[in-house]
Amino acid sequence: MDDRKENLVVLRQVLHGVEAEIIEASNGNEALAATLDHTFAMAILDVMMPGMSGFELARHLRGDDTTRLMPIVFVTAAYPDEHHVFGGYEAGGVDYIVKPYAPEVLLAKVRIFLEMDRQRQELQRHRDQLETLVAERTAKLEHELAERKRSEEERRKLQEQLVQAQKMESVGTLAGGVAHDFNNILTSIIGYAHWTLMNMSDDNPLRQNIERILEAADRAAHLTRDLLLFSRKRACEREAIDLNDVVDKAGTFLQRMIGEDIVLKSSLHGGPLPILADGHQLGQVLMNLAVNARDAMSRGGALTLQTNRVVLDEDFVAAQGYGKPGPFALLAVSDSGTGMDAATRQRIFEPFFTTKEVGKGTGLGLATVYGIVKQHDGFITVDSEPGDGTTFGIYLPLMTAQLPEETCPL
Repeated sequence: MDDRKENLVVLRQVLHGVEAEIIEASNGNEALAATLDHTFAMAILDVMMPGMSGFELARHLRGDDTTRLMPIVFVTAAYPDEHHVFGGYEAGGVDYIVKPYAPEVLLAKVRIFLEMDRQRQELQRHRDQLETLVAERTAKLEHELAERKRSEEERRKLQEQLVQAQKMESVGTLAGGVAHDFNNILTSIIGYAHWTLMNMSDDNPLRQNIERILEAADRAAHLTRDLLLFSRKRACEREAIDLNDVVDKAGTFLQRMIGEDIVLKSSLHGGPLPILADGHQLGQVLMNLAVNARDAMSRGGALTLQTNRVVLDEDFVAAQGYGKPGPFALLAVSDSGTGMDAATRQRIFEPFFTTKEVGKGTGLGLATVYGIVKQHDGFITVDSEPGDGTTFGIYLPLMTAQLPEETCPL
């Protein structure tokens, strides 16, 4: 920057051949305006200028982040004293050149500052590349750590589900054996009680006691049947049915059972969902789940039945501990009730486990559901958190071809 054109001409001639664009300014305002459109490697400023001096311009440049580190060389016509030189350095200058100067000296200094700027830019480029590389590797590492954590969490859940399935299998075997033996005992009790009634006069004072024995035995027989369903040792007649039809036909009955305070909603898959199943037992599944939902919504709420067509992969099946992957019909039963914690979710399918008050439930409702679903080669899942309601997912194998009616395996 110089206010005299002849000085600018001389500077241009001296710097001819320098590999840099040279921007000229005749006053401080022009110089400041130029910094808005260009990035400068250095500045050569005349000290004595009308209006804004070279020192004042230097202070402005030092106060701007874009030009704060730019080298400034002052040019002065008079040999400066120490005080003057100190003022220039304080303003932000890095060198002084006194007129008249040797062109080769100015040219050498300019080339040094340009080389310093080139090296600074190269250093910044390497720094940017390093920061980019570090950021990429950090992101990759974070992704790998997150993926590993997710895999470990999935593995833990799969292991828990497998252990739960094995536990339910063991409990089912035990319950089935006990129920079978107990059923034989009940058969004898009921048989002898009926035989006693048949040989007893109507006015016999003991007749009422025998009838009470039969009523108690009948209740015990119902519990036994539920245990046999849980252990999958009760026979069922399977036939080709549409899951949508089962859900649709159960609607009216379920609404009466859950009461007016609970809204029953349904969302059925658009196409048929052919399965090989015992319709009566599926109805019992719906009833038991509806009762469970009703009891979880003492202040009312919503019970939603949804059906869909899904494909289960090997990972899902492996987590259940049995079965085969493939196409399945999904029945999702959701309520807006109180939900349950993890400890409760782990035990809800165990026979005789209940969170209800004494006398308010046998603890066999969900155990029966589990047994029926597994007897149909299906799976059941539960998704629930305290305060967020509960969703039971029932997966039943879809028919891939028209199959004959068959009896469920014992």
